[in-house]
Amino acid sequence: MTAASRKEGRKDDYLDCFGDPLETGKVGSDLREGKCTWVTCRAVEKLKDHPEYTRLFEENFGQASEECEMKVKSLLLKLHVKEDFVRFEADYSRALLNDIECFVLGDLKSVLRYSLSEFLNRKQ
Repeated sequence: MTAASRKEGRKDDYLDCFGDPLETGKVGSDLREGKCTWVTCRAVEKLKDHPEYTRLFEENFGQASEECEMKVKSLLLKLHVKEDFVRFEADYSRALLNDIECFVLGDLKSVLRYSLSEFLNRKQ
């Protein structure tokens, strides 16, 4: 699996949880389905420092109701998971750009830079 495809999967995880369904064209279901995603793994990591939220997460994550989903989303915002993803994406993108600069072929560099830019700005 390439670095770019790993990043794409994480972006999908983020958009499923925090994306606007009008922009993404899909209604996110990962939280209701109890899927193990970048977002939920990050939340579990952060719950170690916030044990007061652990029960709330455990009782609502993976539940089909919209109310439970909203409680988990609210918790993710309290834990700053959204901001963590923005930082992760910026750091990962910088690393990918550094890798692109190692290519000898200039034309290939510009194509890869363009592709990365398109990917970073995608909403769906």
